[in-house]
Amino acid sequence: MVFGFGEGSITLSLNKTNFAFGETAEGTLSLKLKKEKQARQLRVSVIAERQVTQYGTMQRGGFSSKNSKNILFKTDVILDGEKTYSPPGGEYKFKIQVPQKSALPPEIGGNLGT
Repeated sequence: MVFGFGEGSITLSLNKTNFAFGETAEGTLSLKLKKEKQARQLRVSVIAERQVTQYGTMQRGGFSSKNSKNILFKTDVILDGEKTYSPPGGEYKFKIQVPQKSALPPEIGGNLGT
């Protein structure tokens, strides 16, 4: 669901902001609408993404950098299906599993979040 200016808002509230591998994130998605909105689905995703910046030197003495992003893991929970969502909106509770450490490349460690 994509909003234009002044159509409404989505607020995502989580039970906490940092999660360990394998934990379950629990929360509520609050949908506030000012007018009806047609959508294919309403979903929440957990995405583990790595951003890499490579630095180098150029032949004429300058420096260069290249940024790239890799999605390491992605999972979705569909909260509601295709329909016309009506004002004032609603609240959707959800639980979504953070990936196990074994599902990610070995160099990824620590907690996830914020």
